[in-house]
Amino acid sequence: MGRVCVLISHRKAFIFLKTRKTASTSLEVALEPYCRPEGAAPPDRRTGEVVTEAGIVGARGPGAESCKFYNHMPARAIRSAIGGRMWKDYTKVSIVRNPYDKAVSWFWMQLSPGDRRACQHDFSLCRQTFNAWLRAKPRLPDDKPIITIARSDVVDVMLRYEQLEADFAALLGRLGIGDPITLPRLKAETRVRPEPFAQYYDAAGEAIVAAAYRYEMARFGYARLDVRADAGPS
Repeated sequence: MGRVCVLISHRKAFIFLKTRKTASTSLEVALEPYCRPEGAAPPDRRTGEVVTEAGIVGARGPGAESCKFYNHMPARAIRSAIGGRMWKDYTKVSIVRNPYDKAVSWFWMQLSPGDRRACQHDFSLCRQTFNAWLRAKPRLPDDKPIITIARSDVVDVMLRYEQLEADFAALLGRLGIGDPITLPRLKAETRVRPEPFAQYYDAAGEAIVAAAYRYEMARFGYARLDVRADAGPS
């Protein structure tokens, strides 16, 4: 399935705000049918926006950002596009993920094929490559514009990646969706090693991620890692 941008359901009165590296694509696939007329076939993967009486499915594929509704659209832009009344009345939904885990996921997505093969077979090299990558100051995904306006939270239901199935079930109840839905596992093959994310970090790398995600750390109560020098987490 190609990229979906923003999802808006008039049938179930919700707006999905898509954050990065948070299983958001899996949630989109599960919620998209409620943004289309009942029984309608899914839009083609490279279509423009599909706007119906049931809702809005944003554009997909190359050039999506030239559309009115585009990928990882900031909250302020969505509010401007749909109007303040709908924005206020609809349930705004998004997902948050432990920033340290999110940074590791982003790292694996950015790796070249050659570096991926090397990291796959040697975790010591993988850890060294990861912390060197952090020191090179990559552009880590910034979701604050997606979930805040003027530094204020706008999300009504924030699902946590760490307990996504339980939070998703609660969301369905809140939205009045009684259909049995299993979240698909999409893009889960990106990270090919089994080590917990905490084992990737040295002290400098930990500090870089803590600084980059200070808002998420404070707002959602994620604890800093206890990393001593370059020996790895305790």
